[in-house]
Amino acid sequence: MNKATQKNIENSVGNNNSEKNEIFSKKKLILLISSLFVSIGLVVVTFLCILKVPLDQFFSDLANGIQAKTWIFILLILMLCLKAFLIAPSHIIRIHALGIKVNKLDAFLYSLSYLFLTLISPANLLTDPFTLFWLKTCKLTNKQVYSILTTNAFIWQVVQIVITLPSYIYFCSQYPLFTTETENIIIFWMITIGMLIDIGIFAFFSILIFSKKITYYLSISFNYVKKTFKLKYHTKEETKKKYLIRGESVVLSINMLKDYKNSILIFVCYIFVELITYFNFIASINLLLPLGSSTDFIQTFNVINVAATANKFIPIPGNLGSTEYTFSKLIQLFVKVDGVNVDENTANSAILLWRWVNLYVPAILGIPTFIYYVIKSTYRVSTNKEKFRN
Repeated sequence: MNKATQKNIENSVGNNNSEKNEIFSKKKLILLISSLFVSIGLVVVTFLCILKVPLDQFFSDLANGIQAKTWIFILLILMLCLKAFLIAPSHIIRIHALGIKVNKLDAFLYSLSYLFLTLISPANLLTDPFTLFWLKTCKLTNKQVYSILTTNAFIWQVVQIVITLPSYIYFCSQYPLFTTETENIIIFWMITIGMLIDIGIFAFFSILIFSKKITYYLSISFNYVKKTFKLKYHTKEETKKKYLIRGESVVLSINMLKDYKNSILIFVCYIFVELITYFNFIASINLLLPLGSSTDFIQTFNVINVAATANKFIPIPGNLGSTEYTFSKLIQLFVKVDGVNVDENTANSAILLWRWVNLYVPAILGIPTFIYYVIKSTYRVSTNKEKFRN
């Protein structure tokens, strides 16, 4: 969740049924379809120009790996299924705490649709509005939606820092290895920027939840800048009214965070979501290695951790291309098998398998469920219009 999400939340306050804020408006559907075609193109370009994996060798290694290390393959499938079930629980926990029941099947369909949007969404421009839409279908008030999104986003950022910071500190101590090539130095600073962005977003949500006054004055300043450049802005009176409503949401947000039992459950849930992503890669690379060979678990975990951080500010759908490039470079630089650095072909084959398990297959499974939501939303809007005419 980022500042784009915050804008979507603010637009929804006091306008819960506004059609223009739906993710399924014509403009957003055009953006979605465009992003889908861009993503498909990026997948092809990434495979042909960055990974360049010989498919015959890849499928041969994969078949041998499945035969010799069946338990790793089964573990990959289980983690794929588990990831699909862990997207929605953080929101369900909050909704249940408010005394509202959630349809479990609908929550699972939301999770699959979310995974599809993850592939085609640049910088959460589609995933966050879709979460906003889904929470509204659970019959929550705007105040409740705002509080759930901000508190869960705050916990998510805590998880990002807790998981990533130790790996980042370790790689800072390994900086001389990055200086061997200019490309590696660039990757190191990409990691650093990604880490700073995590800390910055954590600070942003801390202010958003705990300081209504600072948020109010920031909004006043932001609207003054928009007025200066003759952009659409809110007057002081409109901003005061909006933050009077938000004041109630801030109180609810703080109370949600103070519900320590549920906050810890959400924290653990997010930890599992992140760890599944990393363990999927560790399983992928070890599945493709010859029997008896394996990578160092801690070193591989550190690499996958900081490599993911390096791509957080890249505004590309699914970080396609940039993720593959940085992962490949870091794996070849730091990960060893039997005392020897992993070669480019092995690294890229592992990345290809990992992308399929962690991103492509979940996204493909999410296409039908997302179409279901499009049809459901379109029917609801047309029904509402018919009732209004009558």
